[in-house]
Amino acid sequence: MKAAILAGGAGTRLYPITTHVPKTLLPIGNRYVIEYIIEYLKRYGVTEIVMLVSDSEFQLIGNHLGNGARYGAKNGVLRG
Repeated sequence: MKAAILAGGAGTRLYPITTHVPKTLLPIGNRYVIEYIIEYLKRYGVTEIVMLVSDSEFQLIGNHLGNGARYGAKNGVLRG
């Protein structure tokens, strides 16, 4: 099963917290929002995930996710 994570919004309802940090990289408890989303999708059988982000958030999120190996991705690819 495939899923798309839509994470390209400006996060204006969370200002000033999201001025320099994308919503998906906000910490909740001891993990980031994106980690909760990925784990949730995996729990329900999603095997392929595409994440749609804005140009300004791409580098920050890409640095955090890497190639996806720590989340169980076998062929993680990060494209700009």
